[in-house]
Amino acid sequence: MRKKSRPAAAAPAQAAADPAPFVLQGEWTVVQAAGNRPALLAAIESGTTRLDLSRVEEFDSAGLQLLLAARRSAVQRGSSLAFEDPSAAVRALCAAYHLDEQFQPRGAR
Repeated sequence: MRKKSRPAAAAPAQAAADPAPFVLQGEWTVVQAAGNRPALLAAIESGTTRLDLSRVEEFDSAGLQLLLAARRSAVQRGSSLAFEDPSAAVRALCAAYHLDEQFQPRGAR
């Protein structure tokens, strides 16, 4: 009787690629902050770890507060939240608050 050969062990699954960033766009000011909050929190709850800020056209301290609170929420969940490719509006406000480092591209610190 012939022995059945066993299949070769499967290679370990590769880590899932980092998902595409959640793209923020338009105005992130006091007028829109409350309306933008639910979508941002839903993205974090679904596992988003990166925010693309390149399409943010207007940005004030309410938008900044929302992004920093989102990062804090991600950290409390045991994750992280990177801010990527900040627009000129985001960079200008962050510079005014001396938070430039918070919004540096990955690896640029």
